Amino acid sequence: MADSGLLEKASYVPRPPAVLFYHKSMSQLAQSICERCSHALKSPIVTQKGLLQFQQSVELRSVSWQQFPDGWPNLFIENVKQDCAGRDVIFLGSFHSPEVVFEQLSILYKIPRLLARSFTAIVPYFPTGTMEREEVEGRVATAKVHWGGGHTLTFGDRLCDTLQG
Repeated sequence: MADSGLLEKASYVPRPPAVLFYHKSMSQLAQSICERCSHALKSPIVTQKGLLQFQQSVELRSVSWQQFPDGWPNLFIENVKQDCAGRDVIFLGSFHSPEVVFEQLSILYKIPRLLARSFTAIVPYFPTGTMEREEVEGRVATAKVHWGGGHTLTFGDRLCDTLQG
């Protein structure tokens, strides 16, 4: 039988802050998420079982969303390896128009390769995500093509809950 004294001596070790990258069109929402999660961090939640549920703080990181003269994306993330390695990484994107999808996909494919502890993509508006089945031969189910791998994609408005540890 386990010694219950050992359990009482165990203490909560907080995770390092999650890192939140965002598309330039989502900067206001990204700021709001960080503020909400920082506020929630100050008051832990007590669950029905009487356990404390701690939330993880969130740090904003930006992407330089530039373009080459020919119009192709010229993207840059400052200190990307240091900010991502071993951390929970979140990307807040928006596929509100076809013009911004490719540049964001480039970021979505890059971040998981940087030894992140976890990676979550939050896309509140994902128009191609509504077609996930092929009803007519030859039709391409775009939701399956883009998200068939091991990525986590979160839809909806419960963003702060997604950022909890």
